[in-house]
Amino acid sequence: MKPTPSSHLPRAQGQQGFSLVLALSLVALLSVMLITYSMLTVNNARTSSATSRGSAGFYAAEAALNARADRVRTLFKSFRTPQGTPPNPTNACKPGNMGSDDMACEESTIAGRKVVSYLWRSKDPYPIVVAAGERFAGLAGEETPTRCAARP
Repeated sequence: MKPTPSSHLPRAQGQQGFSLVLALSLVALLSVMLITYSMLTVNNARTSSATSRGSAGFYAAEAALNARADRVRTLFKSFRTPQGTPPNPTNACKPGNMGSDDMACEESTIAGRKVVSYLWRSKDPYPIVVAAGERFAGLAGEETPTRCAARP
């Protein structure tokens, strides 16, 4: 049986293999897109994890500062000021640079994180007069600026 002209159409010149090239190009494009998506997903997971760890460290340090500030407030309420020498801030809380007494480095564990805090006097004590309109207006006093630092 001889094929009829309508069942066998001749191919156009230069069209041979076009479907194969198109299919391979699409596979390559989809592969590049899949690899890019995978890399973005992994990078996003890493970034999210680092942000979470950073936030947890920040809040642990904040909690240590609040606890330390509360103890300093208790000292001031009992008419005492923090005593001792603070650690040198350039290399604070490392062996040989721990400070002493109330200003010494303290290590605490907050939510499973070790946090170190210490105090230092930012200025020498100076006299003040309580401003008008305040609760003890006109009374003389002494202000002792004390700061607290913490790091996870």
